[in-house]
Amino acid sequence: MKLLLRLTPFILVITGLFLFGCESDDDDDSHALAGTWELTDMSQTTRFLVHEDDSSGMAAFGYVPGYVIVDTTVGWAVFNALGVNATVEVSDDGLTYEIAGTLLAPNDTLGADPVLIPGFEDAGDVDLEDDWSVIQLVGGLRTIGGALTITAGDQDAPTGLALTYPGTATSTILMVPMGTVVVPIEVLVVDESHTTLSLTKTE
Repeated sequence: MKLLLRLTPFILVITGLFLFGCESDDDDDSHALAGTWELTDMSQTTRFLVHEDDSSGMAAFGYVPGYVIVDTTVGWAVFNALGVNATVEVSDDGLTYEIAGTLLAPNDTLGADPVLIPGFEDAGDVDLEDDWSVIQLVGGLRTIGGALTITAGDQDAPTGLALTYPGTATSTILMVPMGTVVVPIEVLVVDESHTTLSLTKTE
């Protein structure tokens, strides 16, 4: 079976990490996210399941509702080996951020020759929900948002953060049934693909 899939643009994968900072222990007026953060982990999962409302006819080939068409994850070892890195600086008021690092080019995939952007820089505004469940990064080059989790410390003094985006959605992919020579068929799927970025406070 041949799958024609789309992957999340890696620049978006990386841009998600710009938003964070940490609270300074000796400055009670600083926002809890203010400070310097480093990207320390990153994974990208591509996961498609046949949607219950799919009417493509692929059920005849075994692709019934709920069938997992693809479920693969690219982890930090790969991104780290490519030289992907980022440092995020969040302002004392927690409203703005700056990022610098080596990132993957827009729409790049893990092909034979992934394109890196050394010296990439961006800056913008941070919008954080009161309960810290969702965070939005509005940058000069990219905008991204997603679910925020404190992985170390607490809301008053976080030292580890994870951003996961996007949420579950409905989309379509093109498939060619094994052993056939027909035109690719558009299949309705539950798209559970997501990227998770982990950041650790450095100062």
